[in-house]
Amino acid sequence: MAGCVECHTPAERGQIVAEKKFSGGREFALPMGTLHTPNITPDKETGIGTWTKEAFVARFKAYADSSYVPQKVGPGEMQTIMPWMMYAGMTEKDLGAIYTYLMSIDPIKNKVPEKFTPGNKTVALR
Repeated sequence: MAGCVECHTPAERGQIVAEKKFSGGREFALPMGTLHTPNITPDKETGIGTWTKEAFVARFKAYADSSYVPQKVGPGEMQTIMPWMMYAGMTEKDLGAIYTYLMSIDPIKNKVPEKFTPGNKTVALR
């Protein structure tokens, strides 16, 4: 499953919580604060349940486009830790298979923070 479960599943004492696979909310403590991963289950309210296969594949393939230029990140801003470039090299068929798999699992309602909050300052994720 391309390792998605490792980052997109909450963990307790270093172990993923099996009944919450892919529901997001895993916390990554970074020097500037804590990042919470998004829910990638097919839940329509808190996950990717409204995404089409084409939109899912395009999200990854945007990073394979030779015209892609990474956004500049200023002091105190947070950039994603998602390895987009690595997955962008996958075929559309393989990315589509990941989407098909994710849409086949049970949706889990789990709203996770959409912002990265370092201390008392909120910075939008990109």
